[in-house]
Amino acid sequence: MTGDHTQHDKEAKQAILENIEKYGCHLALLEADNYLPPFVYSIGLFKKFEHPEIICFGLKTEVMASILNHACDLVKAGEKLVPNKRYSGFLEGYDIQF
Repeated sequence: MTGDHTQHDKEAKQAILENIEKYGCHLALLEADNYLPPFVYSIGLFKKFEHPEIICFGLKTEVMASILNHACDLVKAGEKLVPNKRYSGFLEGYDIQF
């Protein structure tokens, strides 16, 4: 049983590293449970671009993934996302802040 987990962990780590190389980051999506709301966070923004990782809570995971993918695209293009600054273009009709 331990070998199965070790192999799975190795494969998961490899997939994360491949996504970081290919897309600039990897997204981890966690659905809500009885204790926590759903959330999505980036992995690799700091490693690849020296930009802080980003986490988003409380929306549908697909929406949060879209927000973080857009943020990653901006970071790849050289933009540094600044805390407490309003950003448009992530959600139609709404500004967001990091």
